[in-house]
Amino acid sequence: MGRRGTLYFLCEIIPEMATISYTKSRMSAFPALLVGGLIAVAFSNGCATQARRGGSASLVAEADWPPRITVGLERLAADVPDVLLSEREEESGTPIRVVRCVAYGLGIVLELDSDKPDESVASTRETELVFISYSPLARAGERLDRRRTRLPKRITFDDPRAGVPWHLYEPKDGSARGLIVHLGGNKYVGRALLKRGWAVLSASSTGRFLQRRQDPITFEIERGEHLIETAGQIALVFDDELADWPYSLEAVLQYLAEHRTDIPQTPTAVMGFSIGAIALPAVAARMPDRFQAAVLVAGGANLLEIARRTHKPDIGIKLEWVGDEPRPEDWRQLYAAYLEQVRLDPYHTVAALTEMPVLMYHAAYDQVVPGAMGELLFARMGDVERLVFPVGHKHLLRVVMRLQAERIVEWTETALSEPPRTSEPIPAK
Repeated sequence: MGRRGTLYFLCEIIPEMATISYTKSRMSAFPALLVGGLIAVAFSNGCATQARRGGSASLVAEADWPPRITVGLERLAADVPDVLLSEREEESGTPIRVVRCVAYGLGIVLELDSDKPDESVASTRETELVFISYSPLARAGERLDRRRTRLPKRITFDDPRAGVPWHLYEPKDGSARGLIVHLGGNKYVGRALLKRGWAVLSASSTGRFLQRRQDPITFEIERGEHLIETAGQIALVFDDELADWPYSLEAVLQYLAEHRTDIPQTPTAVMGFSIGAIALPAVAARMPDRFQAAVLVAGGANLLEIARRTHKPDIGIKLEWVGDEPRPEDWRQLYAAYLEQVRLDPYHTVAALTEMPVLMYHAAYDQVVPGAMGELLFARMGDVERLVFPVGHKHLLRVVMRLQAERIVEWTETALSEPPRTSEPIPAK
């Protein structure tokens, strides 16, 4: 059996074998998937495929970006004390020194004293930054409305890192070759980049987006015209929270350009992992001329369907149908109404990736970002290289990324060395 035939066997036959064994025993599926995935990774190619984009090439109009309250940001930033006390349960009362606090973009950037550097990455210096912004979107009973119009009198939060946390890691040897942005972060790829001389700007989470909530937002769904209105409310929430990624990165890059002139911001690429891959297209839409290449790992499109089908319990929303149990057609109508009104969902914002090289990694048995949603994202893209592995979400991020890290770095360096490409999306047939 030749190499090509072997890859076909690994990517097509082994998953089928695993599916058959799964129906007999939950325990028997895992070895087949894991062995198949590891062997596929060893070949370093997975199942490589390419797609042509369907859909619109238009980017997000300025009026469609979720608003933030900006009047008074300078005053609020100036009033931040030099020391904040953490209210994390495990380190309650621990002082955290604020190095600098400045209003940038649509919010405030705080630089915190990193007295506990991350030893998992090969970096001699780590800069910890937090971005805080204030959305006018406020809950009003069971509905959402834009009611908040003023900033608070002072910054108050349970944890100084409860905003959007960013970490700048710098390589050990010499000055940085350029800057790679990590959305979601992956320590294996991050280490490989640092060893090759790249600075890594990483956001491990977005603070409030898709985090475990004691009180999730509940949406009651009625059929008919009310369904369209509810879909619009869901779109409003997801757009507002997805915007945290591009708004925070935009401000942090401005901050670094002024206060860390030794960190070159070109060449630069953006990488997204899991929820970071879902947010990456919105980041590219906000800053269409910033990045020269993109890598998406375990991403997907149609965040509403992801929220409904994911096995992850902390998605932050709850959907309740009024009356009879929803039929498949009811769900299809809800998804269609949502996609018609949402603006920052990857379903639309992948248009921003048309003019740059893109590499995509996909787990065929992903249950966190369901595999079908990854297929949808792939179908909405232009000419991209995709590697598919017969594993689940965690194994893609932990096992596959560990073995593929060097290849990802090599692909990125090649992409950054190429001249920018221009292409028009091809309409779906």
